[in-house]
Amino acid sequence: MQWNSVSPFGAVAPWLLIFAPVGMLGNLETMPKAIQLFRRLLTLNIVAFIPLALVVTPNYNHWNLLNIPLAILVGLGLFLCIQRFRETSIRLLFVLVPICTFAYFLPFGYFGVGTEGSFFENGLVRFRDVQKLNQTVTSSSDSSRLYVDSLSWKFMYFRMVQAPISHSMYLNRTGTKSDFSKKMGDFSRYGSLRDMSIFRGGTKGDFILRSSKEPMPGWKYCYSVTWNNVPQYLFKKSK
Repeated sequence: MQWNSVSPFGAVAPWLLIFAPVGMLGNLETMPKAIQLFRRLLTLNIVAFIPLALVVTPNYNHWNLLNIPLAILVGLGLFLCIQRFRETSIRLLFVLVPICTFAYFLPFGYFGVGTEGSFFENGLVRFRDVQKLNQTVTSSSDSSRLYVDSLSWKFMYFRMVQAPISHSMYLNRTGTKSDFSKKMGDFSRYGSLRDMSIFRGGTKGDFILRSSKEPMPGWKYCYSVTWNNVPQYLFKKSK
């Protein structure tokens, strides 16, 4: 999967998947019983993923239920193949070929294939962009506010670039008196962040992040960032 940074393949390159059936079905009689039991659990995990994929639309976390067992089974399959052959040259071949093919692929595919960037380079939300926005607002003025769309899910990214806070401070920043005084995920403010639903024109020194670069009377364009692979434009109220 391309969000594992190797676009568009992911953690397990396709040419290595041929070793997964070997790891899943190979003879492990000489291996410890713990390894045999672990393989059964991995196989069961892959089979259990099938109904999950049919019931819900898998997200990134769901796909890890498939990616991680496959990666382990590929490694186990490589080990069984190496154990099967006694010749040193063939054993080295099983080790070096996957490494060399990946090394050849690395400069062409690690940072994306063609125009399709990898998640590492062209992710849904870039850490450095959020950090830049946070620094711009906090360094401007204590009274400055940043208005964004869908604050209920965007505020978590700003928490990543800010200093850790206690739960009571978290409730204070969201304007919540207790955990049960609001609907889950329903935020209109978080510290200096404000949801666009309560935007009433703003005051001097406030910021707004919007998808349109069209000029706004009284607002000065600052710079652009990428959010959800879509350009977003930051404006500051100057009047």
